[in-house]
Amino acid sequence: MKTLVPTLVATFALATQSLSLAADPVPVGPTPSKTDVIVVTHIKADADGDIKATISSKSSTVLSATYKISRLIGGNWSQIKTGTISIPAKKTSDFGLGRVQRTKEEQKIRLDVTVANPKLSSARELSMHPKKLFILKYKTRGWVQIAYQFQKTTSELTGQAVKAPAAEARKLGFQTKIKTDTTTVLFGTDSYRTYAYARMDNYTVKTFETTDERDRFKRMIYKVVPSYTNDGPGLISQEEEK
Repeated sequence: MKTLVPTLVATFALATQSLSLAADPVPVGPTPSKTDVIVVTHIKADADGDIKATISSKSSTVLSATYKISRLIGGNWSQIKTGTISIPAKKTSDFGLGRVQRTKEEQKIRLDVTVANPKLSSARELSMHPKKLFILKYKTRGWVQIAYQFQKTTSELTGQAVKAPAAEARKLGFQTKIKTDTTTVLFGTDSYRTYAYARMDNYTVKTFETTDERDRFKRMIYKVVPSYTNDGPGLISQEEEK
């Protein structure tokens, strides 16, 4: 019995040492990777939902990458857009990645950027706030001249050229009127000056889903009714968001 105990202890110690030598070492710190070679440092969406990402690269060469934009739906990421970009070497660059339409609810968006060779990746998420309404209010300060025609004739109908601008103004909600001044001469041909005017005393309010739509409409109404004429101020407008 006296010789058996030391033998068992030695055998156990030898087995423990063999097991320790055979096992993999326990990892210390983060698992080594190359994910920090490219990094999506920032992602944002403007009021219209246009996505822009800032990506930095430590690579010494230009990288051809694939990007994927996904939306979180019911706990799962659903792809809504994909494409390719070239990431410049050793610099931080901005990339326009297209538009994700804003909705009435907040959306969770994820951008994944991957490089196949060498194998690199980076991702970042974004919370998109519900879409806004973009408002345009417009009216005039009294009557505003919007068209003019001069004629010296004995056969043509007078004032025909100002009728189309007046009709366009009425479609936009303006009141209109047309006035013709006649200069009669004793010898020769009479002359005619025809004016079209538009007026809107109270603000008309229109709403738009994007600033682009609002700006296009605003440019259009200012082509119909000017902001200033020889008689003074004309069309005025205000922009709001909610």
